[in-house]
Amino acid sequence: MTLLAVPTGIRKAVLERDNHCCRICGRHVETPALHHIRFKSHGGPDTEENLITVGWTPGHDCHLAIAHGPRARTFAPLLVACTVDPSVTALQLYRWQRETELAVDDLSLP
Repeated sequence: MTLLAVPTGIRKAVLERDNHCCRICGRHVETPALHHIRFKSHGGPDTEENLITVGWTPGHDCHLAIAHGPRARTFAPLLVACTVDPSVTALQLYRWQRETELAVDDLSLP
């Protein structure tokens, strides 16, 4: 497996925007990973708008469990919303969306 490094300036900006917290669950991440919302293999760019901070270590693996798991398509638009409003997590948006039965586009974010 080849790891493709995100440019240092963009990585630093994403980690700062996300306050070193997993954008899926909100937990602080000691060893952060960046997740491409639109996968790199599908032409996703290394931009702040396409990257979020995620947990990926044992005991906190939101990256594989959610971002690449069976619900990845459900969470993709929610992850995009997290880049707009870093104060909310994807899980919060998912729960809110299910409770209100709103489409992602109908969620009022700044």
